[in-house]
Amino acid sequence: MEPILTYLKSIDKQGLVAAVALLMISGGIAFMLRLNGENPLSKYSIQVVGITMVLPIVLVISSVSEIPKEAVTGFIGTILGFVFGREPSDRGKP
Repeated sequence: MEPILTYLKSIDKQGLVAAVALLMISGGIAFMLRLNGENPLSKYSIQVVGITMVLPIVLVISSVSEIPKEAVTGFIGTILGFVFGREPSDRGKP
């Protein structure tokens, strides 16, 4: 266990954040490529694009620059509010 902790301490923080951001963006693109008209998640495609493009950018900016933690929390809260603040769909209504 100690060699793993030593390795994790030696990893560059900005490189790790960039790798995670790239992984998030590529996962979002792969998810978008699999959506089609019959998929029940296709109506949320704008939210998926928003999360997979904006959240990694916020993570990279927060690790590279000296943005206060409160501002980063505000950015992430705005993104989560956008995703979870939608009204339920009008299915089943005449």
